[in-house]
Amino acid sequence: MPYVLQSFDSQKFLELINNPTPKQFDKLLKLFRKAIDQERESYCDPDDPACLWGTAQQPLDVVLRTRLSQADWYNDLSYGAGVIWDVFIDSVQSSRALGMAWDLECEGLSWEFIGEVNQRLAESGGSENASFLAFGKRPYRYSGGVPDLQTQHPHGDDLAGGLQNIQTFLAKCQKDPLRFQELLDEDETLNPAQKKMVLSLFNQCEKEEDEDADFWDDDDSDTAYEPTHSVHLKDELVPMIAAMKTLEESMRDDEELMEGYEELVRALEKCASQDRALKVVMDT
Repeated sequence: MPYVLQSFDSQKFLELINNPTPKQFDKLLKLFRKAIDQERESYCDPDDPACLWGTAQQPLDVVLRTRLSQADWYNDLSYGAGVIWDVFIDSVQSSRALGMAWDLECEGLSWEFIGEVNQRLAESGGSENASFLAFGKRPYRYSGGVPDLQTQHPHGDDLAGGLQNIQTFLAKCQKDPLRFQELLDEDETLNPAQKKMVLSLFNQCEKEEDEDADFWDDDDSDTAYEPTHSVHLKDELVPMIAAMKTLEESMRDDEELMEGYEELVRALEKCASQDRALKVVMDT
């Protein structure tokens, strides 16, 4: 499923990042160093500013304290630095040792289902619902914009149209794989978000086939960070539940939609009732 639903203790998380004790900060520092060791070589070229993290110029404790205090954690990050920071934050939010993680017992939600939710909420409310539109695209302390409904789901009621276009493009690449990047640049059937997804899959396959290959090409150091998860706190969850309830009757006519509806509402209510955050991860 493209959308994986997770949860963490929002109060403990906020206390931990806003006012950590010396012992807690040491734990955060270890997790930050682990994320750097795990991801930097693969995702950062030598000129990436993140390569200075942990050096005499930028001691790791100073980097971490400074970034934790920023109102926006992401606006100045390269793609590679964003990957490192996301891995670090995920390790905090998923840490059972820190009392964060909590199983929602949710199998996940499909791209088609969330697209249908966004479409129906826009039609019934007269405008796009920012909370559901942000699924998988707005981390905590992220001020970047979220793509609008047309960009995310450009085919209106034909929600399978985007997937069909991706399949058609991949079939074209299969005939001429050496021209993948050229074909992707020239393609006019995929929207920017779909191109990013296809490129991410291509890079992942390339990395798996040759772990020693250089992940970056000459221009990749300028690749902008793009989020692949979102965080929704209690004050957002309550109106999200109310919005979903307006769709219940109309979704009863479709068994698959109703299953997705019940799965999502159950997760929203469970998080809101126990003051936990909902985390939506894009599984590409």
